[in-house]
Amino acid sequence: MKKIWRFIKTSLRFRVVFLVLLAALPALSIILYTGLQQREGVLKDARDNALQLVRFAAQRHEVVIEDTRVFLVALSHSMDPSDANFDGCGHLFTHLKQVHFPFYSAFYVADLEGNILCTMPDGDLPEDLLGCHHYLSLIGARDFVISEYHICRNTGKGVISMGFPVYNNSDEQVGVINISIDLKWFNDFAQQADIPPKSSLTIFDKNGTILAHFPNPDYWVGKSILEGSVEENILQLKNGTLSGYGADHVERLYAFMPLSGSEDSVFISLGIPVDYAFSEVNRTLVRNLILVGFVTILLLVSAWFLGDWVVMRPIKLLVDTTQKLAAGDLSVRVAHDYDSSEFAVLVHSIDEMAEALSQRETEREASASAIQAYAEELERSNRDLLDFANIASHDLQEPLRKIATFSDMLQIRYGDSLDGRAKDYIDRIQASAKRMQSFIIALLAYSRLSTQVKLKEIVDLNDVARNVLSDLDMQIEQTEAEIKVSELPLVKADPVQMHQLFLNMINNSLKFRKPESPVKIEVRGKTVVGAAFEHMDHTFEAGYFEIIFSDNGIGFDEKYLDRIYQPFQRLHRFDKYEGTGMGLAICRKIIERHDGEIEAHSSPGEGATFVVRLPIINSTGGEA
Repeated sequence: MKKIWRFIKTSLRFRVVFLVLLAALPALSIILYTGLQQREGVLKDARDNALQLVRFAAQRHEVVIEDTRVFLVALSHSMDPSDANFDGCGHLFTHLKQVHFPFYSAFYVADLEGNILCTMPDGDLPEDLLGCHHYLSLIGARDFVISEYHICRNTGKGVISMGFPVYNNSDEQVGVINISIDLKWFNDFAQQADIPPKSSLTIFDKNGTILAHFPNPDYWVGKSILEGSVEENILQLKNGTLSGYGADHVERLYAFMPLSGSEDSVFISLGIPVDYAFSEVNRTLVRNLILVGFVTILLLVSAWFLGDWVVMRPIKLLVDTTQKLAAGDLSVRVAHDYDSSEFAVLVHSIDEMAEALSQRETEREASASAIQAYAEELERSNRDLLDFANIASHDLQEPLRKIATFSDMLQIRYGDSLDGRAKDYIDRIQASAKRMQSFIIALLAYSRLSTQVKLKEIVDLNDVARNVLSDLDMQIEQTEAEIKVSELPLVKADPVQMHQLFLNMINNSLKFRKPESPVKIEVRGKTVVGAAFEHMDHTFEAGYFEIIFSDNGIGFDEKYLDRIYQPFQRLHRFDKYEGTGMGLAICRKIIERHDGEIEAHSSPGEGATFVVRLPIINSTGGEA
């Protein structure tokens, strides 16, 4: 998986495809946003339509009630239970139900003693009129009487009963006439109104008893609404719209209101399925998404194959060219015409770079040849210089030895006969010859440092210090010097040159001492790990060693720092402090041969401190 992800991140073709996907996102976002906006509009329209249907159903119910009232009044004036003949009355009621009023569940005419005088054969009649609250309310009534919406005890139907008193010509009540309306007429209304599939039209009272229900009235009528269903919220809100799950556990958009004349005790609600309400907008959304998906896939395929032709092939050509350049073939060129496109600029830049690299390589080869010739000439000059130094030292030392020998012979044979001035001349000749011999020896040692091969091995500087102190034992004893050597590190170096370094540094401190003070010399070491140490073209990352030489001698003025390391440079006269002026020059040469550095700190009369830094071997930028 990581390899696949790494390939996707580094593949240019996948990046082109990814850009196409990003370009498709705005269209997808617009479609989704439009779909959401359409859903909100559809939701509002569905609620408005449902509320309009509910109001229309309630108005139709009011019309039915009013038509029934008018009909009852008309029938009451045409019938006199005291002298009327009711033989054809039942057939009349049956005809009216079958032809004109199919939602009437019962017709009857009764006297004031609870006797039914006329009814249709299949009507829903109470078993005992004297036990019927509605019948009793009609006795003595002067106007139209309507019962509460209720479940008929005999049939289990949801009904509402309406009656009117019957009077004779003397304006005396002689009976009652009653019509019961089966609330299933709402089912017929729902079918005629062509409400959406799986919609529900429900009539229920304030106690939660379902009086009518579309569809499946036989199952629902007489049952109570379920706990937690949307009808419970309708009982509290009474009028309006909401979304929720009905008694049949289907999510719908509901519109509801109380039936007129029920005094908010009976409610009608119409629920339209959410799936149906959103079906069209969902189809549109899916269609648009499929269209965008198809277009996106087409673009991706085009980007995949056309991208190879338009983008990948030029890039591969550039990559191949740059790889050949990196491999050292500076003659290769892209040499492809892309008119004035960005690729043309890039191709032109790469070809110019290749041409510049080729020219620089030619110049470098010429420079390398010149440097090689110069190095060979320098090596020859060094050999000639060394040969000259060896010959010169031998040829110069031979006369010096003869001068010294003959001056010694003069002093031995004729010393007693010479006066003081002659003896002084001979002493001066001997001193000058000895000093000249020291110069020659020092010069030869200095010249050999420039040509010797650096043989580096692990050197214990503690052993070097002990050997040097042993060599200087006589001078140390004569000067009564106190020399303290602390723990020193192990370094990778030339042991002979390290011995020469320590010998020169300590001997320098013994030489330039204060006559009136005992000599004190301290040698200590320190290792600095991890600090970068730079020397010429080398950068040593591992750190460096520090060797510190300090004394309490005569010191010097730091304005002479640029002179003390120069060959044959002296800050004092020969008659005061002997020496050739080559000691520190040799020391610096040794330190440079080991990629190190030396610095000095001093004041006149305050002693001197020399700090030598040698790198821990772990370098970059050159040969370690």
